[in-house]
Amino acid sequence: MLTGTNVDITADRSPGEYILGNGEDGLGFYQRKSGRKIGANKAYLQLDADLAASVKGLLLNFDIATGIDGLTPDPSLSKKGEEIFNLAGQKMSKLQKGVNIVNGKKVLVK
Repeated sequence: MLTGTNVDITADRSPGEYILGNGEDGLGFYQRKSGRKIGANKAYLQLDADLAASVKGLLLNFDIATGIDGLTPDPSLSKKGEEIFNLAGQKMSKLQKGVNIVNGKKVLVK
């Protein structure tokens, strides 16, 4: 539902245009105010007019728990002959600090 633009949009807003911003309720997509431009090479959220009539903004909440309660070491990761990659897809000879891909599974090393 994101719409990109190659040129500045300075025309009056349409009812369904929402731009990313830090508004009165926090970080989210808020209706574009008249006179506020959307810069070139930017994107905005375009909702249909019926939905836009009832939506003031769409908030982004980053305080959500991940559901991860704890980590348990996997003894099978110490075997020789395993394939280890970093997130860029580069093959590594041993586990490194951070996220590794070991035999197709994501592994976090602290």
